[in-house]
Amino acid sequence: MKIFRSIEDYNLNQRTILTIGTFDGVHEGHKKILNKLISSSKKKNLSSVVLTFFPHPRIILNKYNEVKMIDTLDEKIKAFEKLGIENLIIHPFDKSFSLLSADQFIKDYLIEKLKINHIIIGYDHRFGKGREASVDDLKKYGESFDFIVEETQSGEFKVGAGYSDSSGAIFNIRLQQDNFLGKGNNVALELEKTNYKKLIRYSNTNPFYTKDGTSKTTSFIFSETDVTGTS
Repeated sequence: MKIFRSIEDYNLNQRTILTIGTFDGVHEGHKKILNKLISSSKKKNLSSVVLTFFPHPRIILNKYNEVKMIDTLDEKIKAFEKLGIENLIIHPFDKSFSLLSADQFIKDYLIEKLKINHIIIGYDHRFGKGREASVDDLKKYGESFDFIVEETQSGEFKVGAGYSDSSGAIFNIRLQQDNFLGKGNNVALELEKTNYKKLIRYSNTNPFYTKDGTSKTTSFIFSETDVTGTS
């Protein structure tokens, strides 16, 4: 993996597929985006690029004395390399960079410098001075400058129905969120109902419970069976 310490240092003259974010913890929601980036880069023969920032933007924007980070910068670099990212840009986030307009950032950096062909972005990502621009704004630039904008979802909602001789009608609802409240936790809720059984299953996994990578899962299961329905 090639590492560039600023966007200005990036010097590869080829079309790219890019994602942007702070990626603290590189949790399951992040991995979905990064794995999509890698698979798409191979299919389209594009160079995969991750653009991240250091220090964390909240330190500059909100003037926090301390922002608790899940990963050190070196740990984050190792995680990207392990996943198979080709190019990593760690851009210094300072006051002047935070004042860039969305138009400047897109035209001068994404289009001119990074030569994007495709960008994969997390749900509800915002950018530019004062978070002025949305994913919809980025899509308009994509239409004008010929690049694809793909917005990924951090969760899923599924509804299912079926039938079996033993259970009769079966209804199932599942909700899952990979980055609950922006903390990297995986939260899942599943409801299932048949002619003789009701099931509620809930789980909450914190993948960063300890600094050495030990996760913690809290789960709850409620099951009610009507034996008269089985006869």
